[in-house]
Amino acid sequence: MTKPAIPLSVFIIVKDEADRIGETIESVISICDEVIVVDSGSQDDTVAIATQAGARVIHQDFLGYGPQKRFAESLCKHDWVFNIDADEPLTKASQEEIKALCESGEVTRHQCWRIPRKIVYPHEQEPALWAFNSIHIRLYDRRKSGFKDSSVHDAVLPGEGVSIGQLKGALAHKSHRDINFQVEKFNRYAEMQVVDLVARGRRLPRWRLITEFPLCFLKAYFIRRQFIYGFWGVSISISFAYSRFLRVAKFHETELNKID
Repeated sequence: MTKPAIPLSVFIIVKDEADRIGETIESVISICDEVIVVDSGSQDDTVAIATQAGARVIHQDFLGYGPQKRFAESLCKHDWVFNIDADEPLTKASQEEIKALCESGEVTRHQCWRIPRKIVYPHEQEPALWAFNSIHIRLYDRRKSGFKDSSVHDAVLPGEGVSIGQLKGALAHKSHRDINFQVEKFNRYAEMQVVDLVARGRRLPRWRLITEFPLCFLKAYFIRRQFIYGFWGVSISISFAYSRFLRVAKFHETELNKID
């Protein structure tokens, strides 16, 4: 095996990801020097599967998305780090691309690299041709950049003056287990968002109780291109709109409770 000019550490935060963590670690284990998995109290076989797959597993009670990832980042032994979630295995193309960049040292042409994240639903083997993708910084030199210290917004904040490159390969975003899982996730995440909004002194106007659902449905169905999935895309768009409405409703409920 060729020794990379720039060794890479991969880190993943998890909880109850036994059905997904194995595939995700397998997608990166051959292109990096270590995989760090930070578990926040899984009740399934996540820890055993991650360990068997070759990861170093550390327990840390959940600190919020940003702080948890900052903690995981701090455990890495290399300055060049790559973050993925448990539901984001690398595609073959992205594995080869990142491996080549690290082996040649070309990764240092930029201090941060963005990577597309393409939706893959349970009934699919790979992303659809026109699947919606979002682009995030995930590969970076931690001496120059790092995750925001936010409990709900787990985005990398590039340092001042850093150069940002664009990877061609993608993450296969397999976030959707089933509708029941999504509804539970929406409820949990909406509560965290409201806590964050209140802490930052932000407000959501009441008129958004009326507009949030229809506008977010249209956003999901057309802008996020869920229409390519037919009736399944309708279900996904409604679920997305519901998740956004839930945040506004819970915030309004908090405001009413203050009055009482």
